[in-house]
Amino acid sequence: MAKYRRYRNQRHRERFCGYVLIELVLVFFIMVLLMTIVLPDAINVIQQAQLDEDVAQFARTLRTTAELAILYGYELHVVIDVMDGYYTVYDFHSKKDKEYDDKAVEGQGEEYEVYYDESENEPLIAEQRLNRCFIEQINLDDGTHQFSGEYILRATPRGWERSQVFNLIDDRDKQQRWVRCDRTTVRVEVSRKPLEIPEPLEEVSIMSEM
Repeated sequence: MAKYRRYRNQRHRERFCGYVLIELVLVFFIMVLLMTIVLPDAINVIQQAQLDEDVAQFARTLRTTAELAILYGYELHVVIDVMDGYYTVYDFHSKKDKEYDDKAVEGQGEEYEVYYDESENEPLIAEQRLNRCFIEQINLDDGTHQFSGEYILRATPRGWERSQVFNLIDDRDKQQRWVRCDRTTVRVEVSRKPLEIPEPLEEVSIMSEM
């Protein structure tokens, strides 16, 4: 009788171990299935958040530049390397310009030549860079486009000198964002959909913001 009981207990343990192994395999299979479904979406959300923060930093710098130009009462330049995505804000009122102003007061302004070069100035806002995306093209209000080289975005005491739209693209997953600056405003609009250059009659108050 004792021998039979030991045999039955051994069979029960073997059957129990078999059930546990099957359950573990099922749990592992379900986890893998869930990961294949959820992981791509999670990665996409993270990538979009990184792209949005990259573009938001660019837009914040532009908006700050426009506001400072109004506050200081003179022109500021955002010098942009279109291909590499570097952008730096310079004070247009350079030392040479100030020397020119002094000469003009003395009646020598017309004879005193000024050559403006951002490289001679300390940046007003230090160099930053688009890390997640690059500028595919810049659409200008005269119908032209710029795809490479250096671009100077001018902020004046009246707002942006001209309207322009930056088309930014993340070449890893083809996500796109658009940033628009409207002429004679400090507005900097960010969108996930293409933005058009506004008509001159649609211009709004100089202090309008999005």
